[in-house]
Amino acid sequence: DMIATGGTICRAAEALRALAQVGAIDSVEPYLHEQWPDSVRTVAVSFLDDSPTLSKLSTDASAPSVRIAATLRLLDQQPTKDIITPLLQSTDTVVVATVATWLKSRVSASDETSLLDAFERAEAPATIDALAETLNHLYETRPGPIDTPHPKAVKIATAKRNQTHVPTSSSLHRLWNTLGIEASDPHVNVQVAPPDEVLDVLSARVVTTRGEIIVDLLPELAPFTVWNFVQLAEQDFFDGQVFHSVEPGFVATTGDPRGDGYGGATGMLPKELNPWPHRTGTISMAADSTDGVSSQWFISLSPQPLLDGQYTPFAQIIAGAQYLPSLQPGDRIIDIHVERAPATEE
Repeated sequence: DMIATGGTICRAAEALRALAQVGAIDSVEPYLHEQWPDSVRTVAVSFLDDSPTLSKLSTDASAPSVRIAATLRLLDQQPTKDIITPLLQSTDTVVVATVATWLKSRVSASDETSLLDAFERAEAPATIDALAETLNHLYETRPGPIDTPHPKAVKIATAKRNQTHVPTSSSLHRLWNTLGIEASDPHVNVQVAPPDEVLDVLSARVVTTRGEIIVDLLPELAPFTVWNFVQLAEQDFFDGQVFHSVEPGFVATTGDPRGDGYGGATGMLPKELNPWPHRTGTISMAADSTDGVSSQWFISLSPQPLLDGQYTPFAQIIAGAQYLPSLQPGDRIIDIHVERAPATEE
């Protein structure tokens, strides 16, 4: 069944990791085949040393977790830029962001065209943030003032000012300043949750491969976050997604369509910090490098007071908490059904 399969796959991946760590396997290449589960292939990649194979996996692997694992393993091998820079052309936004971050301390004028091409294509906020940071470093460290900034850089950065949803990263603001572009109003793209679509939301039934969990939603404390969650749930966005990270006694995280912790829904939301404490069963939004939130959320598996005031709690489990201790990476969400207050007759 699905629970046994998820647990078995998790144990198989950890067994492979343990065997590879002690050198009990001659080669991990047989475990790169598509017939193996993604988690097993991801572990195998983390022990691979062949640079050409890693480069190919970084761009061509079908699973996002394998692509980013291959990229990180490649970067661990102290490669030359001619091996890494072509990965800026990847269609995987996380690979591009990772490469851009790696390039920052090594960037030179020869990288400008590749970075600008990637910057123009970028839509994911974290990718835009990483590329803006590296481009800004390139321009700030050039000898002499930038009296005539690259026209393509100005054109693209201006377009991002008009397209990027808040929260706008500090990296993008610094790039605008460096290029002499007036920063956008940080509130210009803020959406407002329609009160009539938010305040009648009561709860949600989250059906997982471990069992059904009922959560009390908190629109009075985090209206836009709840509204966003409801919109995604009613579009079946979460159906089939895995708990990609489970840290026993700490938190279990899901809401990433990539399944590796690096993805999210299109667009970003500002945090809605509120006084609700992180108790056992509190559900909060995860934040990315731009300090914004998208679709990833986590369940506190025990009281976590250190998270209070840092993340956005938007729901509390009121039934089904007995399933939390048995959650494992790879367990899935089957369905989320939102419960609303009954309509009142006028």
